[in-house]
Amino acid sequence: MKSVTLARCLGRRKDQRVGIEYYIQGYRNGEATGINLKPILDAFGKKEGDHTDGLYRLFYDEANDCNFQVTVENGIVTSICIFRPCAHQRLYRSIFDVLRAGPYVLYAPGSEAPVIAYPDISDNLPDGMIDALGEPVIVHCADDIPSALFG
Repeated sequence: MKSVTLARCLGRRKDQRVGIEYYIQGYRNGEATGINLKPILDAFGKKEGDHTDGLYRLFYDEANDCNFQVTVENGIVTSICIFRPCAHQRLYRSIFDVLRAGPYVLYAPGSEAPVIAYPDISDNLPDGMIDALGEPVIVHCADDIPSALFG
């Protein structure tokens, strides 16, 4: 399978920044849930103290960097926001690892559908989410994420 970068999916050059956010949220039986912080940070190659004012920086090279923030409720990461995601493959590997680690769904403004790694996650989404965002697309590897989000 040919790898498709987010930059290609959006018709942008690889070095251009994307002015959107990715949202990763955890759900079980329609309620916010997730997993502990450590596996999330491990997926992104970060440690708890690596943040500045709640933002974790991801730096891959001069043309590829972004920040993310986690929402923790009762010790559980219920959501992650990735600000201005870059098109680097390592970012998508990290996102895929998170989707595989817990009951998470990924979506972005303007995306064609939410993205999940397991079929049973769609049964756990809140009422109305599928009506609002579309039927979730199941991805089997990190390379599938950009085209699942943006066609």
